[in-house]
Amino acid sequence: RNILGDGAAHYHRRDSVSMRKAYLLTWNSKRWPWPELGEEARRVAAGEMVTSRWGCGRNKHIQAGDRLVLPKQGAEPRGIFASGTAMPRPFRAPHWDEEKALLGVPANYIEMQFDTLLIPEETLLRRDLLKGHPILGQQYWDTQVSGISIKTAVLPELEDFWTGTVGF
Repeated sequence: RNILGDGAAHYHRRDSVSMRKAYLLTWNSKRWPWPELGEEARRVAAGEMVTSRWGCGRNKHIQAGDRLVLPKQGAEPRGIFASGTAMPRPFRAPHWDEEKALLGVPANYIEMQFDTLLIPEETLLRRDLLKGHPILGQQYWDTQVSGISIKTAVLPELEDFWTGTVGF
């Protein structure tokens, strides 16, 4: 059974993570290029601390230490390819969408410290597996908005499935 797709190498790092609550952030490669993804994934695999500012939608309740899970949306392949921990509380800054930023529209952000960062074209936890799973399928995985809470009933199974998938 090949959960990850093509069996390519994973790039990950696992530390002790304080998990009080968990949230989905999203990445749509069609809307936001991430040219340094490959290098950042290799740095995480090498054990370096890698953080990234990430939009968290309207959510202002994320706390330092909360679990963050990052699915790739938009173009295939789609699914979870990263996880980590929220660093500070959410903060406001100019919008990531250049047109909205020019209009003075702010956005909410959170700093995410990655514990796992995969290259989605090589390896990810596919969306169809999430949606078809009896427990994980209770969560809506196709959200285009970041900052959505992961259901309490889903989180333990997600952590077990994700841990088993990335092999730590």
